[in-house]
Amino acid sequence: GVVTSGVNATLKAGGTISGMVTGSGGRPLAHVCVLLSGRDQLTTFSPVDEFPLPISQPDGTYEISGLPAGSYRVRFVPSRLCGAAPGYGTAWYRDATGHVAWVRVRAGRPTPHIDGTLASLAGGGGSIAGWVTSAVTGHGVPAICVAAYAHGDLPLAESETGRQGQYALSHLPADYRSAVILHDIEE
Repeated sequence: GVVTSGVNATLKAGGTISGMVTGSGGRPLAHVCVLLSGRDQLTTFSPVDEFPLPISQPDGTYEISGLPAGSYRVRFVPSRLCGAAPGYGTAWYRDATGHVAWVRVRAGRPTPHIDGTLASLAGGGGSIAGWVTSAVTGHGVPAICVAAYAHGDLPLAESETGRQGQYALSHLPADYRSAVILHDIEE
């Protein structure tokens, strides 16, 4: 082997976003997924890309570090995938005027107080129920995962079909946006 010298690189320190996730009454919420998407819509830091998942701690705080400089939108998703209990809707970080805001991250610098307040789904929120049937036999199909998604990435609610193919999803916010997705359960 040939040794090549004089090849150097300098890495910039990543930025950090931190804050607190609370319910509408100010109570800290644990195990809420915290998702970031870049202004270019191509830069995404989400549970699909990063493990362990960025989630809020028992005191409601969270921190995501090592971020490239840029602008991000921050979304708070109370998914069972992150261990969150049902009963709250998703939320975006909003500025003082109430608009969904871009959060600017600078290399090597903290960006604190990027807080999220999740609205309670008092009364349990919405629900979807039905049956999964075979197109060939018309009979119910057991052991199929049924999930409702918000904005296409994390399930808000999941259920497995019963012996007759029946399922029910509950605690859905009024603004969930995607259809129910069905898939086989991995053994």
